[in-house]
Amino acid sequence: MSGERQCSRALRILVVDNHPDTAEIVAIALGIAGHDPRAFTNGPDAIRAAAESWPDVVILDVRMPNMNGYEVAAALLARLDKLRPLLIAHSTADRPDDIRKCREAGFDHCLGKPADLDELLDIIARPRPAPLQPKHATSAD
Repeated sequence: MSGERQCSRALRILVVDNHPDTAEIVAIALGIAGHDPRAFTNGPDAIRAAAESWPDVVILDVRMPNMNGYEVAAALLARLDKLRPLLIAHSTADRPDDIRKCREAGFDHCLGKPADLDELLDIIARPRPAPLQPKHATSAD
């Protein structure tokens, strides 16, 4: 973790990977870097956690069984009533076609496994654009 940029605050980060060791290792590294990570091994648990405490960043394995990362991303993006999290695909699927699929699914970045921690920390430290507006906002709200 030599040259990463420092965030001005600890970010709430969900790490979702069906391999418990991978999820925990990434979460531990992010915690050491000063963030507030939570590790999950399946999409439904991560979606429930996101609804309770909206994350700043979600790191998703796209090749999970039952509910894959693309489906988890779609479920999270459908809930744009709060700040949109930074979505990072973390997968062995890092060929050009896989990266295109990630972009089409709404991911902001696609990192191959294992991700370089300095690169990951640099990505999450970058300034973010203004938050998106609520998806179904009306004047009656």
